[in-house]
Amino acid sequence: MSEKITFVVYARIGPSRNEEKIEIDKAEYESLEDKDVYLQELINSYLPDLVDSGIYIEE
Repeated sequence: MSEKITFVVYARIGPSRNEEKIEIDKAEYESLEDKDVYLQELINSYLPDLVDSGIYIEE
């Protein structure tokens, strides 16, 4: 069984905090050339699911 790393992507709005846990293979992560790019891609992938956003006209 391979060792895993758990990343937590979170979004905080005021006192509320939503998070998503992502488990990946440690060896896969260690072999990455640019870890910062990978982490940013995780944030970009999961953030839309964590934050409900939109716009409306108030009448």
